[in-house]
Order: sequence, then structure tokens, then C-alpha cells
Amino acid sequence: MASILSAAEQILRQANRPLHAREISIEIMSSKLAQLSGHTPWKTVTARISADIIKFGEKSRFKRTGSGLFALREWVDASDFNAKRRRLKGADEVIRVVEADSFNGFLQQNLGPIFDVDYQNLIEIGEDISRQSAEDSELYVQLIPTFFVTRPKEILTFTRTKRLPEARLHYALCANFGGHMRANDDAGLFRNTEYFQNFVIRELNEELSFSGSPHISYQGILYLRGNAFERQHAGLVFTVDLEVDTKIESLEPGMHIDVEFRSSDLVKAEKDKFDSWSQVLIDAYADRR
Repeated sequence: MASILSAAEQILRQANRPLHAREISIEIMSSKLAQLSGHTPWKTVTARISADIIKFGEKSRFKRTGSGLFALREWVDASDFNAKRRRLKGADEVIRVVEADSFNGFLQQNLGPIFDVDYQNLIEIGEDISRQSAEDSELYVQLIPTFFVTRPKEILTFTRTKRLPEARLHYALCANFGGHMRANDDAGLFRNTEYFQNFVIRELNEELSFSGSPHISYQGILYLRGNAFERQHAGLVFTVDLEVDTKIESLEPGMHIDVEFRSSDLVKAEKDKFDSWSQVLIDAYADRR
């Protein structure tokens, strides 16, 4: 069975014209050229082709000729289309934070770097401010749902791109997925366990799609104090356990590239190449399965 990219190339050659990702996904599934499933398979196709274009540029076998429309780069009569990029969750975003003094009060009886903290209480004492205001001050700690994804003896890793607002993380090798908790995530409802589970799944599914159902478990709060950037961010850590044959696709190709499972032993051996949060998570959970 071919890869999704190889299948897409074959279908485009057969059609001899640009095709929408929906058309490509339908042909892939009907011809069974590659494994493709889920409720929105065209998003998987879009993500895979987009990631290839971002990674290889003019050396990619594909090019975008319209919104969601793809062609083979060798077709010189098919003009490139500069897609309007999804707006980044940037400085004007309103996010959930906790005052640093209140946050540190939660950690007084804990030893780090991953703390056994009731996330529901932590979220409830938070407030909503602009991301820029939070980044400009050490008076607040930003809450970041953070996911460590594994298959048996494997860890999912990726490389961050330059589209991430924090320049210090550009091209960093990472083993954690996630993003800021936004103001429209109704903190008052987090006391409802089912609501919070749905929230966690939604946050995860904004970045990754899975061929199977992940098992998600809350582990604690990740918090480091090495520099100002670390003191301004706290991770709500969740482990995501997948079956050995589960396939994943990145839905954020503009934010991370080279998404792949690596052996746990290799990741541990190369731990120093990862960002600081990933290093903590690798130490804590690399051997759990």
C-alpha cells in the first residue's frame, strides 16, 4: 500500500489536472491506494501535501493552485497560489492565565518539575488577558494544555517551524503538542469532568488526527523556573496512549514538520537535542509503556 503522498501523486497524474483535496481523498479511499480514514479525510490530504510543500518548497512534487486545490509542480501551466495563511494565535489573542503569586501558592507543598495539582482549582482562579500582556510581564503564568503522545516503545516527535510566535522555539525538536488555553474555553464548566474531557480531545484534535481512539490521562502541571520564558508558562500535562498500529497525521503543517514516531530508546539517547519541556516529559514518561 502506497503512502498518502504517493497515492495523491498517482491520482493527480491520472486526472492530468489540478484536484481539490476532497477529490483526492475520495479517489484514495475508493481505489484503496493508501490507508485513509476518519470523518474529514480531505483535511489529512491537505495537511500532508501542505507539509510537503512547506518542507521542500520548489523541490516538492506538489504545488497549490487554489484554496485546497493541488497540482504537480512539473505542470508548468498550473500557476502557484499563495494560500492565505491561517491567522496565528498571536499577540491579540485572549488567553487564560493565573497570577504568578497565586500560582506559586499552589506549588508550595510540591517538588518539581511536574506537580500534582488540581487543574480545576487552578483554572478557576485564573483570568483572561491578552497574550501580549501576558508575554510582557512575569506577573502571570500562562496555562498550556500539553500532550505527550506514545505508542508502545515509541514517542511522537516533531520540529517546530518559524511560524511559532516564540522565536526561541523556532526549529526546536519537541515531544510535546499543545497550545494556549483561550478565553472562550469556559473555565466555569471545567468542574464537569465530561466537559473537560471533551475540551482536551478538541485541543488535541486541533493538531493531530488519529486512525484509532487515543487514551488520554491527566498527569499534573509542568513548571520550570530556569528563565523568564519558563516562569511565564505552565503545562497541563496529558499523556496520550495509542495502540501499536495507530497512524497519525499532523493538522498543523505550518506549525510543525517532520512529525514522526521515534523509538523511546533513541529519544532518550538524544534527549539533549529537545526543548526543555520535552526533556522533562521524556524523563518522566519515556519508559511508561
